[in-house]
Amino acid sequence: MICQLNGTFAAVYNPGMIVTIRGMIACPTCQATQQQVKSGFNVSGSQRFLCKQCQRIYTPCPNKNGYSDQVRRLAVQLRQQGMSYRAIGRKLDVGAQTIANWLKIEDGSRTND
Repeated sequence: MICQLNGTFAAVYNPGMIVTIRGMIACPTCQATQQQVKSGFNVSGSQRFLCKQCQRIYTPCPNKNGYSDQVRRLAVQLRQQGMSYRAIGRKLDVGAQTIANWLKIEDGSRTND
């Protein structure tokens, strides 16, 4: 998903998000394109906006939280090679408990197949 509000890239927004021809965003509640102001960032670092007409705060292009599937697959491969949870965590910059949770889920999905 490319999401740049006033740049030259084509923007793809969440379902229900309305984008005008000029690339300006519209409020998902009242569809107003005027009086849309920046209102800080959410936890994942995405820009939030405030609609001055209906007072709704929304995020048109939220960042995905969590780790990618590639990192999770790499953790499984490293564990199969005999590395400890802590060693995998240090290598991938992920907490050891997170690694343990991923591997527990992976083991559960293998037994159900």
